[in-house]
Amino acid sequence: MTEWGVDSTDAFSATVASQSSGEFSGTVSAPSVTLDVSNAIIRGVASKFTQYVSGFVDRNACNLETRVVVSGTLNSSSSPNSIVGGLALRFTGNYSGAACTLEQIDVYPDTGANFLLTATKSP
Repeated sequence: MTEWGVDSTDAFSATVASQSSGEFSGTVSAPSVTLDVSNAIIRGVASKFTQYVSGFVDRNACNLETRVVVSGTLNSSSSPNSIVGGLALRFTGNYSGAACTLEQIDVYPDTGANFLLTATKSP
């Protein structure tokens, strides 16, 4: 896993593959962590929103639970549209799978990181 410190910067991406009826599917990727998103609920109205997803990241056949919350404000008057907000990434400490080793369980972080974000809409 990547270690982050105060004032660290790193790129992450959130890809929306489909969106319908207040739900979306896609991926959220940060260094060394990619979380598949399936039917996550978009909360909020107008330009302010929050997206929450929880899932398992496969690490050598050991599934490690990760939660991601993306929140922000959409500025649709800019071109291209932009979002300013934040991403909270949490490793819950929960794991599953017969292939989990004691070493994986011992080193699996039950911490997380907060990121500030500025993004523009892809065409």
